[in-house]
Amino acid sequence: MFMVIQLFELHGARDCAIDVARTALSAADSDDPHIATLHSVMFVHHLALGHFEESYNSLIANPDKERRENNNNKMLDTLMSFPYVDMMETFTNIVMARARACDSVRNLFYDFLYSFEIKRGNM
Repeated sequence: MFMVIQLFELHGARDCAIDVARTALSAADSDDPHIATLHSVMFVHHLALGHFEESYNSLIANPDKERRENNNNKMLDTLMSFPYVDMMETFTNIVMARARACDSVRNLFYDFLYSFEIKRGNM
């Protein structure tokens, strides 16, 4: 199954790689050690295709905490790479408003905003 996925990846057939991973997940036992890898495959390809909701669903369905964190970082990198052109102020205001509205103990919006500004070279 993974060799088939790799062949699809090699030829840029991301949608086919997603289909193989989805089919393998539907046939897998709940204790199959490949489940986390299959969710990661689906996440990566959905993200690359711009299917953000599907990539998020694959992210949260992944039973492996380390893979979830790794994939979450990839998603944030992707979101931070958009140019946002003339919407930059609106974007940062939205994130700042959400940061202020959240619990200050574990507030990821401030972390995100800080990382976003660092990546843009504003700090």
